[in-house]
Amino acid sequence: MKHDILPISEKIITNAEDFNSLRDLYENYWLIIYAADKSITLKIGFDTFKLEKNSVAFLSKDLFCQCTDAENGFKGHGIAVEEDFFNKANYGLPPDFYNTVNPQPVITINHADAEFFYNFSAYYNSVIKRKLIYKEKILANLLNNLTLVSFELWKKHPQNKKTTPNNNNLTQLCRSFYNLVMQECKHQHDVEYYADKLAVSRNYLTQTVKEITNMTPKEAIQRQLVNETKNLLLNTDLTIKEIADELGFNDASYLCRFFKTKTGKNLTAFRKK
Repeated sequence: MKHDILPISEKIITNAEDFNSLRDLYENYWLIIYAADKSITLKIGFDTFKLEKNSVAFLSKDLFCQCTDAENGFKGHGIAVEEDFFNKANYGLPPDFYNTVNPQPVITINHADAEFFYNFSAYYNSVIKRKLIYKEKILANLLNNLTLVSFELWKKHPQNKKTTPNNNNLTQLCRSFYNLVMQECKHQHDVEYYADKLAVSRNYLTQTVKEITNMTPKEAIQRQLVNETKNLLLNTDLTIKEIADELGFNDASYLCRFFKTKTGKNLTAFRKK
């Protein structure tokens, strides 16, 4: 993550390249995209979604997302929010927010509700341009309002703009791999193990997963291990050594180095924070 990037950044998106470069730049950020005109096609996870005029996408950093096509004349407002800042600003968020938004990341809203996103962008830019002592706190409150209003909109407009799921053989292999990683990554860190379980070569598995998710199998396993580590740090009283044992690391120091490399954070500091 670049240190000169604000915890919240607002960008205008006009084509597929804009969206994909935004996603690449803000890889550890939530993205909230409002389509003001025309449409773009997003590949999110294993499915394809149409982000049409007056549609909103709420994309967590853990979703595999790529824009595959954009209509001429498309205009969208992109809001990128650093993950830690998102969690801090939205402390106490209703627990069903994630269960509602993550499975259905794209919805279409009416014109009146769309005004809220226009107003957010205008107010955000007004705050950014000013020299304010409490700028970060104001941005956090602004983000919390945006998140809660968005959640209300998701409940108010439950329709899903998802296209027919992609069920070809490559996608099914990739889906099976990720399901297997979720189940067994605590004890199996080697890509070769998953390739054997799925009855394919390591190279074929790597090529397939990379093509569909833009992430190698090794990166996917490591990311899940990071998520498992965070969960154990925050939701259990296990010691660092016990967490290392639980996740199949040879010793606590190895886990510490791994976590530091992947997140830039110290295990103990992360737990205290």
